[in-house]
Amino acid sequence: MKNLSLSKAIRVLIVMVGCTCAAKIGRAEEFLPFSQSSLQAVIVPVAEARKLDFLSRQYKTCDFWLPAADQLTKVEAVLPSFLGAESKTAKTPRFRRSLATIRERLPSYRRQYIGLITKEGKKQILINCFPAAPSEGFDPCADWKSTVIGVLDGGIDFWQAIFDLDSESFRKLSINTVGDLEK
Repeated sequence: MKNLSLSKAIRVLIVMVGCTCAAKIGRAEEFLPFSQSSLQAVIVPVAEARKLDFLSRQYKTCDFWLPAADQLTKVEAVLPSFLGAESKTAKTPRFRRSLATIRERLPSYRRQYIGLITKEGKKQILINCFPAAPSEGFDPCADWKSTVIGVLDGGIDFWQAIFDLDSESFRKLSINTVGDLEK
């Protein structure tokens, strides 16, 4: 790595550890590619989603399902306007700036889609977003087509949103925090 500051090097290490933490049990089921213009995206198979306990706890789901391409096309169509609306109602200037940066970088984020079923039986789609592979050097999320990427910290490089199929709208946005390395 070229002359990285200590805080930058630690942040990269956090991302590297976070991206490699997902457990693989037995033979993994293949993630399914989703093609729409220049997006880099995959659909996480139900069997793989079920292996990750944190998904059920964090998103209060009782099961998983496999979204279809036309449903993901709808998610992608609504996403830019959702981020714009969130930006207008942001409570802090910092959050508003974060959303503006995410919207600007939106085409470059890699995506993983996971079908969630709530305890009430509603179908939702979790979109898990993380940065494009670096043009050179180490890619901490290189196994994104076979492992669900879960990272602590990482800031606007790592974010998730939940799309509700019934209302055809997003209901939740979660942007990772930035670790405080100066303490």
